[in-house]
Amino acid sequence: MAKFTIELNVDWIDEDASVDEMIMANLARQVANGISKNTIEQIQVQAYTLIGDSIDVAVIKYIDGLMTEEIPIYDSWGMEKGKMLLTDIIKGKIDAAMSHLVDGQGRDSTSGGYYSKGLSRAEFLLNGYVEQQIGRMTDDIKKHINSHLGLELKKKLEQQLSEHISKAVLGNAIDTAIAAGIGGKA
Repeated sequence: MAKFTIELNVDWIDEDASVDEMIMANLARQVANGISKNTIEQIQVQAYTLIGDSIDVAVIKYIDGLMTEEIPIYDSWGMEKGKMLLTDIIKGKIDAAMSHLVDGQGRDSTSGGYYSKGLSRAEFLLNGYVEQQIGRMTDDIKKHINSHLGLELKKKLEQQLSEHISKAVLGNAIDTAIAAGIGGKA
């Protein structure tokens, strides 16, 4: 249901026209403008949605087609060696990059220098991630142990301190009572 607010400004009325005709004409014009404005907005929203969906489908089809299309592979002299799927080319490049040897800093290690660990890039990345996670977990455990141990030590010290104080106070009270003769003789 549409809601319209209509204002009517009548500056002049033709000799041939009446106030009713002017009101009807303005009313019809404003209703038509309101309807066309709402309709245009609705059509724009629907058009944008349809266009966006169509573009998404077209891009996905294009990428799927590109990934399943065989691409010619050329040697350094420009001679075609064969054809491969783009997915296989990408896999090969990633495999080559991840199996490439690096040193302990992740730098190229093809020279096999003295400091070379001879790790593949995948091993280097995985070791770094594992070391980072172990370090984080160790820090968390240390914090937990320190806070828990700190509370336990504090409780234990308070307990021992209160025991020593109570023994000392009780011992002093007994000594004072004996000295004062409160203990009495039987």
